[in-house]
Amino acid sequence: MRTNLTSKKDRQESAKKLLETNRRHMAKEAKRCGKIEKLKVLTGGFYTRALRCSSSSSRTPTDRSSNNVSLSTFRFLGEQEGNAVPRRLESLQEDVRHQIDK
Repeated sequence: MRTNLTSKKDRQESAKKLLETNRRHMAKEAKRCGKIEKLKVLTGGFYTRALRCSSSSSRTPTDRSSNNVSLSTFRFLGEQEGNAVPRRLESLQEDVRHQIDK
């Protein structure tokens, strides 16, 4: 209702001022967005590195447990081989004696 009381010229002036205010605000925001884009470019490498490090650190406990299993397996195999060596030597020496006796 109040707009009906003002003249057309006053309404146009008000609209022009509002338009100019909005343009200044848009320019200010565009400048701010440009700065943010530059920061994204500058910090992008850090961001990807942080993602890579966080994913590798979450895998570390799993890798460690599988490495522990492998280590215990190889230790067990080493013990078995250590126990088998004297029997194998004895068997080979017996074969050599058998061949010499023939």
